[in-house]
Amino acid sequence: PFNAGPWRAADRHHRRVRKGTARANRYGVEVEAINPLKILERDGWRCHVCGDSAPRELRSTMAWNAPELDHVVPLARGGSHTESNVACAHRACNIAKGDGLISGEADAKPERRWVHDAPMGRGAFESLSQ
Repeated sequence: PFNAGPWRAADRHHRRVRKGTARANRYGVEVEAINPLKILERDGWRCHVCGDSAPRELRSTMAWNAPELDHVVPLARGGSHTESNVACAHRACNIAKGDGLISGEADAKPERRWVHDAPMGRGAFESLSQ
């Protein structure tokens, strides 16, 4: 039978690039084509949220610590889809962070400030209003 392995990998890469740019276009923010693997390599396969390793072999899995791209300033807050605004993050850290900003960002609302030093490196939200 025909082995389309390399073609499937290339198609998967192009789908990932298109997915990111299409989402950013819906928000009307600055967009550039981003190679996810290039960003993950740039960041040394380390989660920018908690600082723990994001194992390369878990890429494209549903594991909590699978590496994926995170928008440092979320698209929902006007952040761009550019290499300078994306970073490696664990799937769980990225999901939990949602549209929050890293603690210390100027316009971060108190109830959405991200705390880096949570147990097990998964992160947590800090409510400063309590």
